[in-house]
Amino acid sequence: MRHTRAIFGLCLLLAACDQRPATGPSVHLVATPGCASDWTKCTDNAELVRDYGEWKQVPGLCQRATEIKSQTGAPQWLDRPFSATLPGNIYVSSGKAVAIAPDVAFVSADRVSHAKVVCEFDLKQHAVTSLYIVPL
Repeated sequence: MRHTRAIFGLCLLLAACDQRPATGPSVHLVATPGCASDWTKCTDNAELVRDYGEWKQVPGLCQRATEIKSQTGAPQWLDRPFSATLPGNIYVSSGKAVAIAPDVAFVSADRVSHAKVVCEFDLKQHAVTSLYIVPL
């Protein structure tokens, strides 16, 4: 049952990763008190990513996890890797956040391949818990 939920969650996650982030001004004009230091006080994913102080470490942690896990070559990062996130409030309600690098080039001695990298981050443990490298 747990394995099925994980696969179902991954399928939903990968489908959601193909969505473009919303453009335009943010709905939140004033930061929620406490969100900068406590992710549980943020109202939604966008506010958590924008205002929670420790979120700034997540892209670097995801990059290092990708470099360790990569078996297809050294990752070449575009500007602002892992800046794509999911809409909604699932990060705050579940304590699990997702950062996405939509196109990473993996360079080896004989080829270059491209992949989407999805990094799951546990806000409670402050650690990368899963990493998915999906060939494009």
